[in-house]
Order: sequence, then C-alpha cells, then structure tokens
Amino acid sequence: MESPQRTSKLPWIVLLTLSLAAGALGFYLSYQDEHTRFSEMSLVAESHLIYALQLKDDMALIDWSKGLEKLPSVLAFQSHSGSKVLAEGGNNEMCPLVSADGLCFDFPYRWIVHSTFNKESAMPTDLTIVFQDFRGPLSWSIFLLAFNLATGFILIRLKVISKTNQPSSPGIFPIVKNAEVSQTVFLKIDEKSITLALDANYMISQVTPLAAKALERPVSDLIGNHFLDLLPDPSVMTVIAEAKETRLLKPFPSHPHLSVLIRPVPEGTVLVLETEQGFEKP
Repeated sequence: MESPQRTSKLPWIVLLTLSLAAGALGFYLSYQDEHTRFSEMSLVAESHLIYALQLKDDMALIDWSKGLEKLPSVLAFQSHSGSKVLAEGGNNEMCPLVSADGLCFDFPYRWIVHSTFNKESAMPTDLTIVFQDFRGPLSWSIFLLAFNLATGFILIRLKVISKTNQPSSPGIFPIVKNAEVSQTVFLKIDEKSITLALDANYMISQVTPLAAKALERPVSDLIGNHFLDLLPDPSVMTVIAEAKETRLLKPFPSHPHLSVLIRPVPEGTVLVLETEQGFEKP
C-alpha cells in the first residue's frame, strides 16, 4: 500500500513529466517547421540571385538585395565570389564565415544557410543567409511547458480543495448507512434522572427530560438521532467501544460543566450525566 506522502507527490511527478514531454514536442515540431520554411526561402533566394548574376545587371542584383533585406526573418546575408562581395545586407557582424553547404541551427533561435554555386567556374559564388525568428523552437517549448504546468497546477489544486471540503467520516466509529431502522429496545430508566440510552448502533433510543435540558436540546431533537450529533469527546466513543463502566469528566466540549457515567448494558449503553451537584442515579 502506497504511503500518503508518495501518493501526494504522484500527481506532481506526472504533471512535470507531461509538461516536459509537451515542451520537447513543441521544440521538435517548431524545429521541423522552421527547417522546412528556411530551406525553401534559401532556395528561392539562391535561384533569384543566380538569375540576377546571369543577367549581369547591377540593378537586378540591387533589387534582389533590397527584397531579401525586407524579409522579417532575415537577420543578415552576404554573397561573394572569391574576395569580391557581390551583395550584402543586414547586420554583417552576424554573418559568419561558413565553408560547408547546408542549413544548420544555431541555438536558441538562429538558422544559418550556406550554399555554393557556379562551382565549375574558376571563381564560384557563395551565399550565406542568417535567419532569426524569436517565435522559434525554444519559445514554443517554453510556452507549452509553462501552459501545461499552469493548467495542471490549477487542476490539482482544485482537486485538493474539493477533497478538503468533503465531510470526513468519524474515524473508526460505526455509522448506520442502511435505511433499515432496527426495533428500539426500551430500557428501564428513571425519568427523573439525567440519562441517555443508546442502542447497539449508537442511536439515541431514550432520553429523560432532565438530560435534554442539560444538553440544551428538545427531547424530540435527540430521540432517533445518532449520538455523534452531540459532538462528544473522542474518549467517550472509545470507552463505549470497550464496554466498561467508566466515569469521564467533560464528555461534551460544548457543555464543560457536565460529567458522565458510562454503563454498558446488553441492549446498548446508558450514559448518566452529572452536573456540578453530583451524579444522578437512575
């Protein structure tokens, strides 16, 4: 059987695991999306550059540079043939020297694309583009992680609050759950005494007028109700369960001036209350 401490930690462990999984999934999906998007953009930019170079038109090359520079995801770009710079734009300090062709991810949110064409000529042309999008893999990962943590935290707290507000059953003491009412067995008690009689199910079967007065309740509110409705001290229930004749002080916290003599009988239990004047005998 799991301990309460381990059980209470389990929802938080599950929440953390699911949140980390959601964050990893968000990173992966965003990574794949940006990889495809920036690959396509670089291919389009490369084809337009090749076309402008084939025209040998400086205006076409300038228009290509301006169009590429206006793209919100382009941080910097540079094209050169040998030592000659053909076109450049953006923050050139962010444009690294790359020799290998391909697309690579520069954590946390940059992509660098490098391609070489006209390799058959003596002076091949290189193109390097740096893409940057703050709504990239890391942002999506953090967002999904935080969203799952916040949602799970709220749900767990609501569940804890709902459990706290549920009325708790009174420990080990038996409660009558069925709707069947057993036949009441009347004991012979002195009506002039301060006495309560309980049956085997802890239901109040008899009460004298003086006992009702001492408990400050009408007789009709006591007969047929469960003894626990009087909110007795837990020690009272323990003594009744032990079935031993015992005297207790302050059996009812709400009436500290009362004491009780608990007397087990075959039909149930008799409780003789005492006021400050001493025990009344039935």
